Amino acid sequence: MVWRPVPKINGLKKVKVILCLLPLFCQEPLQATNFDPSLTFASRWVDSGWGGRGISYGGGSYVSLQLSGSRSIMVTQDGVNWSTVHVSADSSHRVGGCAHDGTRWLSVVMGGVGPLSYLLFYQSLDGAMSWQAVEGVSTPSTLMTHTGDFLYAGGSWVLSSSAGIWTSSDGVNWTDRSVPGVGGFSLGYGNGVLVGVGGNGVIYRSIDLGQSWTTPASGTTQTLRSVAYGNGRFVAVGEGGVLLTSTDDGATWVSQASGTTAYLSAVTFGNGVFVVNRDPGMGLMSSYDGIVWTSASGPSLGSANHRSLVYGTAGFVGVSSGNSVQSVSSGVPGWPGIAGAPTPPGGTVGTPYSIILSATGATSFAAINLPPGLTLNSATGQISGTPTTAGTFTFYAYASNTEGTGSYSTFSVTMSNPGGPPTPSLYRDWE
Repeated sequence: MVWRPVPKINGLKKVKVILCLLPLFCQEPLQATNFDPSLTFASRWVDSGWGGRGISYGGGSYVSLQLSGSRSIMVTQDGVNWSTVHVSADSSHRVGGCAHDGTRWLSVVMGGVGPLSYLLFYQSLDGAMSWQAVEGVSTPSTLMTHTGDFLYAGGSWVLSSSAGIWTSSDGVNWTDRSVPGVGGFSLGYGNGVLVGVGGNGVIYRSIDLGQSWTTPASGTTQTLRSVAYGNGRFVAVGEGGVLLTSTDDGATWVSQASGTTAYLSAVTFGNGVFVVNRDPGMGLMSSYDGIVWTSASGPSLGSANHRSLVYGTAGFVGVSSGNSVQSVSSGVPGWPGIAGAPTPPGGTVGTPYSIILSATGATSFAAINLPPGLTLNSATGQISGTPTTAGTFTFYAYASNTEGTGSYSTFSVTMSNPGGPPTPSLYRDWE
């Protein structure tokens, strides 16, 4: 694991991820030819009410799902300007997944509860900006509480969910391809092979789009969260820093050193490079061969899990349940940071409290999960108010510049009941 310093360019910070392409262990390392592995990361604030769960790309559009389950999606073509789009007119519906087949977007939508639940499919031909119901859909079941993954691979739509694994060549007639008792996989596809990963280190492999499955040994009991294919190999990641590679189309898997015990929430491949998301805080690791990885300290995207990245025409674009999006491509502006993100002074319930955030180049601020009773002035960065609840609170502040880019900083503050030692209000410049 290699950490690079964060240089300042015109008062803004940028992170460069430089891959080290060194031979390592038993799987064949790859040699880069006319390949520039450098990446520049920039974080962008989207909306305080948005909690991105996953992201897909197709036809020039990136589509992000809502974390808690919603009929709404977020759509962007450039990773900067986002639009909220309702897939269904029914506000009780929940979008479970979106995928693109090269011509159209298809979305799986869940409605109802328990035995009254039902499934719908919607399609879009205009870059996911408007949706129409698919008529005459036939599915093996209507009982589906959640989806695991949804993609288009090998000429078929593939849906992994609590109901199992289904495939369809037309998005209308669906066939059950389930492994008995198993559902909700994360899926990856490459070189004609479909791979699913899940709990207890389970890996399933199919060379015929789910008509039959084998279960290669993973060598781990950790939950595997994501799998991707590129440069002639699969890479799977999971909890406890587990990172596996396969160079024989998923038949055998080798554990690689990730250099971390962090929760590796997702892996994606694009432009000749694998990128892995690390929780907490959306740290990024990059690799050309899945064996040698380089880490970089970049902007945090939020507080929770379910982060995801995908590659498209605007570069890598990622989403987070911390209500923000990160675009990764060459030439994007840097961000102002609330440097250091120290622990702010504590406060007392019932006593006015105030701090002021500061970051070079910042023109606006946002915050998530402030202690009860406190509010943020988005123009000045002042957090003030009268605390109403005792306890230790973790909140996230975000500084943006005129380009709209920025980054999160994480803070922890303790509010005490009256009677403890007094804590004065404070102005502090975190630079």
